Amino acid sequence: MTHAQHGRRVLIAMPFAKGTGMAWRYIERLVNDVARELERRGASAQVCYPSGADGASGVDEIDLDLYDGSIGALRHAQREIRARLIDTIYFAHDEAFAVRYLAARIAGVRRIVCHYHHAGGATGPARGLPRLARAFRRRIPGYMADHAICVSGFVRQLVIDASLVPSERVSVVHNGILPEDELTAATARALRDEWRWRLGVASDEPLVVCASRANLEKGLDTLLAGFDALCTLHVRDGRPLPRLAYAGDGPHLELLEEQRRSLGHGDRITFLGRTDAVTVRALLCAADVAALVPRYEEAFGLFAVEAMQQGVPVVLTRRGGLAEVIVDGRGGHYVPCDDVPVLGRTLHRMLADGPALGRMGAEARERARTAFPHQRSTTRITELLLD
Repeated sequence: MTHAQHGRRVLIAMPFAKGTGMAWRYIERLVNDVARELERRGASAQVCYPSGADGASGVDEIDLDLYDGSIGALRHAQREIRARLIDTIYFAHDEAFAVRYLAARIAGVRRIVCHYHHAGGATGPARGLPRLARAFRRRIPGYMADHAICVSGFVRQLVIDASLVPSERVSVVHNGILPEDELTAATARALRDEWRWRLGVASDEPLVVCASRANLEKGLDTLLAGFDALCTLHVRDGRPLPRLAYAGDGPHLELLEEQRRSLGHGDRITFLGRTDAVTVRALLCAADVAALVPRYEEAFGLFAVEAMQQGVPVVLTRRGGLAEVIVDGRGGHYVPCDDVPVLGRTLHRMLADGPALGRMGAEARERARTAFPHQRSTTRITELLLD
């Protein structure tokens, strides 16, 4: 790829090998589109991976690990930065303070932007000795990024309160929905029929879907118990029993399997294991409701927005950035954290009213389109890099 003869020279640093999958599928797409937008604006852009760069995405890729903090790796990175005349680095998944930022500045980098796709491990405002230590590091020249991008207002406030990054250096850029992931009505109907058949879901049986890491912090034990309560309510009303399909893998999968076997309606729950993004999208086409009910503070909750994009109403807890995804009652409902009876009743109420569920699905799709467009995210990140 021919680099622009004038303008900024930007290096986009990825911390994981190309093709890692899961949430990194979206982040890979995001940085590729940012690179293309930078080129359109007269800057040059390269995306570096610790390994696996192959150029198949159509952007300039290199094998270079900017996240390795060893002395040898830092020196190698400095040589590459000088040779490529890099003046701006975008760390696509990082925190606001790092020794690597100092090393990059010594090599001639003038602007560093980092992106928080997580909450940085913080749980609230810094106090006492941690606050003093963080206040001190903020005064070390070159140790702090020039700007921090956060995936939600919740994460932004944590970065300001806990990491003590000045508010003017922190911006919110929500993750967006990819336009090609919005399927035509005919394709969505075909996928719905196919996956309901695969799962053994009858035409009159409601389907609840969840995709997340199998970690109890995700509230999956609450979801299983709430679904069991939902089934009990359907038995009481003489309605067809619903089904739950869960896609994911992780450290607590065995515990969740034990819980499933212990439930009265555990046979109505299907564990699909780890799946790719294409399968999750197809699964959502078959769903009537999507649920994401973590007990810990989610940075954002991309699965919820992806469900909304397919016109699927969502049930969420107000944990972290999830509180910014919907307006309660429009496109879905919020439920209290770890409240099994309320979760069961909320799902029951939604599934019992077909016309209302359809309207809520339309509201969810419109909310995803207007509040979380991918192009807006790409444009805003590009502007922050060129600031």
